[in-house]
Amino acid sequence: MLKPIAAPPGRLVRSRLPAAPDAGRLTRLLDRRSIGIVTAVCCDCVANAKNEGLQSHLRQAMAQVGDDRTVVVETLVTAQQHLRRFQAQADEGQLSLIGHVVALFETYGLAIFPLLLINGRIAFYGGVPDVEVLKASLTKPPSP
Repeated sequence: MLKPIAAPPGRLVRSRLPAAPDAGRLTRLLDRRSIGIVTAVCCDCVANAKNEGLQSHLRQAMAQVGDDRTVVVETLVTAQQHLRRFQAQADEGQLSLIGHVVALFETYGLAIFPLLLINGRIAFYGGVPDVEVLKASLTKPPSP
């Protein structure tokens, strides 16, 4: 079983879910105190440029506001693989967040990726936001 890679604070970490069902790992991605990126790099050959741009701007914004949290990066396929099991243990806020992501995906498809989650809410999707936009999102309190 692969485990998430430990990273120094403020660094990006790619968490790989094992092939065996382990919905508990999605908790890190959907936690109200976390920063997560869901990427479609597994499904879209041009997604990498947007991912790199988002990660670069996010690192800059985090440095400017003094945020040293680890960023969890998951692929769409990996997240979908364990979503059903996770929903059984998710709280109301997490279920609402999942519902919003699913609705966006059903409406816009792969265009919503990369999807940035900050403090339990969708902060941005479908492109690379400006550093100032990211700083504002990073300083919002966690969702209730």
